[in-house]
Amino acid sequence: MERIYNGDWEKFRSAVIFAGAVPSKDSGVDMFNSLSFESLGDHWGIAATDRYRLAWVGVNLSANEFRLMSADYRALISAPDLLKAVKPAKVSAWHLAIDEDRRVWSLNVDGSIFGGDLVNGDFPKWRQLTPLSLDSAGDPVAGSINYDPILLGGILSGIVKAFGKGVHIKLTPSGDHNEGKHKPVTITGFSERAGAMIMPVRQA
Repeated sequence: MERIYNGDWEKFRSAVIFAGAVPSKDSGVDMFNSLSFESLGDHWGIAATDRYRLAWVGVNLSANEFRLMSADYRALISAPDLLKAVKPAKVSAWHLAIDEDRRVWSLNVDGSIFGGDLVNGDFPKWRQLTPLSLDSAGDPVAGSINYDPILLGGILSGIVKAFGKGVHIKLTPSGDHNEGKHKPVTITGFSERAGAMIMPVRQA
């Protein structure tokens, strides 16, 4: 079945650019170089991870078969291919089509068509790691936690590219890993229904 989506191009483009800053072509695994389109209740989510970083963003899309979507619906699309397709800042008409039966996707942007096969893989269940309400990040954690500046910089750069230079962010160590020694930091506050997470550098 082919499902067709459209909506606010600028918001959709911003969501793709933001999440697209995380995937890594060097991972050697196609799933970690893709964007996961997921059903998140009354809206859609785009998530991406390279094992060490995670980004998620909610986006409103209208769909021709929205009611048939299950709560765990997911389609993986190549991040580099989709990033090429969303380069135009302004468009007159666009729609994204995902065909689950033929395992393909296409994005029509003002008559120019981009597309390819859906990526195979069991995308991580990232919602179990993050706060479901992006307005609440966990309590601050005392102590020193080190984060790779290149990985963190990549996420922050993606936020600026997608949402502009005037955004404000909130960094909050959260979760409880290995008795508190390795806590990921949750990045929120720069957009509604959007956030990111980065794992810390492991210390002896």
